[in-house]
Amino acid sequence: MTTNAIEAVKEERRRQLEMWGDENHSLFEWAAILGEEYGEFCRAVNETYFEKGRYPELGGFKNISKEARHVAAVAVAIMEFLEERYGA
Repeated sequence: MTTNAIEAVKEERRRQLEMWGDENHSLFEWAAILGEEYGEFCRAVNETYFEKGRYPELGGFKNISKEARHVAAVAVAIMEFLEERYGA
């Protein structure tokens, strides 16, 4: 594990907390939020690797990294929710 990657996820989680506050979603809503972020990650990968991508500005390794960070931070938020709500 690299410290930079972990710190980037922590920073993204802080940013999400500032933007959205304490999120209290159902697990279905959490799944939808995580799915949306994962979809953006997949789109960044596709736009990077497919020659005829429709939105090349959404591709590139920086965008892939940014979207991976978003996925990881939402996954952490889900874990925090489960810990707070269910002690899991």
